[in-house]
Amino acid sequence: MSLHLPLHLSLGRVMVGVRRFVARHRSARWVPIAVCCGGLVFTVHARVEQVDAARARWSDVRTVWTATHDHEPGDELVAAAVDLPTIAVPGGAVAEVPDGSVARQRLSRGEVVTTADVGGTGPLALVPVGRRALAVRESVASGAEVGERVDLVSEGIVITERALVVALLDDAVLVAVKSDDAPNVALASDTGVTLLRSPD
Repeated sequence: MSLHLPLHLSLGRVMVGVRRFVARHRSARWVPIAVCCGGLVFTVHARVEQVDAARARWSDVRTVWTATHDHEPGDELVAAAVDLPTIAVPGGAVAEVPDGSVARQRLSRGEVVTTADVGGTGPLALVPVGRRALAVRESVASGAEVGERVDLVSEGIVITERALVVALLDDAVLVAVKSDDAPNVALASDTGVTLLRSPD
């Protein structure tokens, strides 16, 4: 108790001093109000700057290319240039679409074209980086379509998974497979393979 008493007395003296000061200097009562007003002004100013920055990001535009209609993998890519707010432009948006380019994957009308969507020309344009393209003969026609993922089976053994169908030839199917699986797929193709289709 004796330890807390001096502190209590000190605080009491400080409060008495403050009251006397305010009584003698009535203008001091406006100091807390001024401090509050200053804080309010600072907060409002910060909010206004944030709004201005957001408006600037939306007003800054960039020319991008968007698909003019729905595309399936392998379709010739047809796109038109449009201006979009920079903040709404996805990463990898292309600066141009070369003539004769094909769609590597499905694109919806109005979708921004990115580097992942643009292939070169011809069936090999759909072959992803790191994959090999092989023509395989089917034991039984599967009806697989370009852009579809399939598993390749030979004599009851899955020799590669999620191969990408990149073209339908007269008597074979051109598929893109993992580089490590390419030799086994080529060997199995001599006797014919089965393409297992998946809903996804």
